[in-house]
Amino acid sequence: MPRRRTFRDGGGDAVPSPSHIVIALSDDQGWADIGYRDNRFARTPHLVAMASNGLRFERFYATPICSPTRASILTGRAADRTGVHDQGVPLRLQERSTIAALLKAAGWATAHLGKWHLDGFRAPGMGGVPILAKHPHGPSNFGFEHFMSSTGVFEVDAVLSRNGVFEDVVGDSSDVLAAEALRFIGIQAHAGRKSFTALWYPSPHEPWVPLPQDRCASPAGTRRSKYYGELHGLDRSIGSLRRGLRELGVQNRTLLIFSSDNGGYSHMTVPSNGGLRGFKRSLWEGGIRVPAIAEWPGVVAPSVSWVPACVYDLLPTILQLAGLPLSKALSPQDGVSLVPRLIGSRRDSRRSKSIGIAFTSHFQPHYVLIDNDLKIIWPNPLYSGLRKDGARDLPVFFNLSHGEDANQAYEGFNISDPRKWSGNASEPARPRVPLAPALVQRLHRLWRRMQKFVDSVAESRSGRDYPEKRLLSAPTAELWHTSEAYRRHLPQLLSRPQHRLEWKWLERRNISWWPAVRQLVDSQSLTVNVTRQPRSRFEALGGYTEGRYNDVTWVPNRPLPRHPTQKRCLATCAHAYEGYLGKDDPDTRLETIIVVSRARRGSYRRSS
Repeated sequence: MPRRRTFRDGGGDAVPSPSHIVIALSDDQGWADIGYRDNRFARTPHLVAMASNGLRFERFYATPICSPTRASILTGRAADRTGVHDQGVPLRLQERSTIAALLKAAGWATAHLGKWHLDGFRAPGMGGVPILAKHPHGPSNFGFEHFMSSTGVFEVDAVLSRNGVFEDVVGDSSDVLAAEALRFIGIQAHAGRKSFTALWYPSPHEPWVPLPQDRCASPAGTRRSKYYGELHGLDRSIGSLRRGLRELGVQNRTLLIFSSDNGGYSHMTVPSNGGLRGFKRSLWEGGIRVPAIAEWPGVVAPSVSWVPACVYDLLPTILQLAGLPLSKALSPQDGVSLVPRLIGSRRDSRRSKSIGIAFTSHFQPHYVLIDNDLKIIWPNPLYSGLRKDGARDLPVFFNLSHGEDANQAYEGFNISDPRKWSGNASEPARPRVPLAPALVQRLHRLWRRMQKFVDSVAESRSGRDYPEKRLLSAPTAELWHTSEAYRRHLPQLLSRPQHRLEWKWLERRNISWWPAVRQLVDSQSLTVNVTRQPRSRFEALGGYTEGRYNDVTWVPNRPLPRHPTQKRCLATCAHAYEGYLGKDDPDTRLETIIVVSRARRGSYRRSS
């Protein structure tokens, strides 16, 4: 058994070094989707018990979408610095100084279990596939000596990759991953070796295939029943993990951190955001504020913190606990160590460093800076287009102690001239209450910090952070179906639940190579070539992957909307398409959409 080392933090407190560290990450769990929020559908007794026994973060921030959050956890940096600006984008190979790589170099055993989503493989649907042994952007190239992982989402009875060897697993995915985590930690504990485990669940992400007994008390087959069923299965696995750590005798030497990767869904009957504004893929609080808990029995005292923290903070925190200097990580670093808050007697009421988040949507970078109770978003998201007075280019400020309601925003504050309020020329001027001079000065300081953050991220995008001072490569995403390495595995993979849900998706969108692949699945033949170039940009993108479009058939005479977020705005009723094809979306270049709906059938055309 390794002896626990101690050292001093910045405040002089003795800080023990854990023998095992686990980062458990849920997928698309909203801020309110946890039992202590009085959500009657969220049956999460084990997460509630974990929060009661540890530090509960009430203002913990991630990025608005999954892959960027995963990149930020590993590197301690804003995701746009790493090249992972959206889901499914591969992590640059120059980002080698990950948590896992630094701990591995110090002698720790490292493992990644679950959804990786940093390899660049996408699917025309939601299903992930096992990671190839020699994939250049797989976990083994970023410091993980062991992995049992998938490129994306997987459900019950999945096929995972154990260090490159495809393996059929039986049961709920959350239970399988928790059991593998305990097996790995148990082996390392027996060998007297410290371990770091990234336990990244694919739940409760769509398409939601929970075990029948896990579904919540809601009408069978509804989204809510299936979504909260998956969440219940995840919670059960957290309980198994915590119980297993006690049985191994390492619970008092293990730091267990739990968080979600982004905000929840907008199409739930019970909102996942708990009244916060916005959802997944937005920079409002509901899109980036997530549940988070840190438990370390006997070390971290039970408490609740409203001081802002974020996924960037995990790397400096873990390095400090491991006794490693932060200088070993790639700079600039965007987080701060949470050790004083976890362990030290100093419980600061304010955060010393602003939280900056960069997110690219519609090929347009968007930025957020959070400074305790103040928040700034730029460009201004309250206006969909450029106003005559240029308000789109101005930032919008919020006092988060009042919420993010538009009436509480300082959206009329003209940062270029604090004596004036910028009004909309097309609307009657609204009376404004002059701001206090001290607040005006603080807003100006925050705006200057935002400008520095934007400039710094731009430098990182160009590769200035790396020793080479440039980008050595520009990795791109691709459809896994077209990869030569996966061809012989198509029957095994496409028969799984998450991929079976893609069959209708593929058939109804007239993907030309799908009939051949379907024949391949049915006949078990391995001679079909599916590596041709896609006919349209729609096929190249793979389309957007939300299953509620099953009643829609696309006719891609021209490229479809250029970004998944635009496609996400569509719904399965004809009236929604009429609105989408209206004057408010001039960038759309779609000639024909055929809508097949229970309520109405029709063809809607617009001229190019």
